[in-house]
Amino acid sequence: MRRKWLYISLTVFMLFALAACQPAATQPEPGTEVQEEAPAAETTQGDKVVIGLVQIDRSHPFHLGEEAGATEAARRYGFDLKITSGEGDVTKQVQAFENLVNEGVDAIAVNFIDVDAFGPAMEKAQEAGIPVVCLHSETEGCATVLGFDEWYTGKAVGEYAVELLKEEPCWEIGCEVANLQGALGQGLNEARSGGFTNIMDEY
Repeated sequence: MRRKWLYISLTVFMLFALAACQPAATQPEPGTEVQEEAPAAETTQGDKVVIGLVQIDRSHPFHLGEEAGATEAARRYGFDLKITSGEGDVTKQVQAFENLVNEGVDAIAVNFIDVDAFGPAMEKAQEAGIPVVCLHSETEGCATVLGFDEWYTGKAVGEYAVELLKEEPCWEIGCEVANLQGALGQGLNEARSGGFTNIMDEY
């Protein structure tokens, strides 16, 4: 029952986080129904549920938007939220993740800098019985993965690029296309590039 409740709580929590791509307004719009706070989320032992959020950094507007959404969800649903980050450094991020495991939090959500660097850390979380919600990237041990269909996004961009290229003189002789990626090691960037280059390969 406790595990079931945690999964429900995490899902709601991350829905708020992902919806908040930019900081939310501090006051509701006129006529907007204000949702009342739910009772505090508790474990079977009666303690408050503690959820950790491990970010890439705490300066990028998108990451701050996720934090704002998570903070609002914690306020509404009554769980404790611990936010930390790797400050852009994968070694620091793995350490921040392992610190939450050692603290014995109830669940962890993580936005990976390099998903491949988290193998041993994910095993530690699994051994401790701590479910991990993986944001935007997938690896062994994820309780669930939340994010966008990045392969589809890359594919759509590729299809649009083809339509633009067809109007260029190079189309008949062979156009050169560059693919500028984000941080290497993030599953979302690999998927975006995969969807894009898949379309490029067709032409």
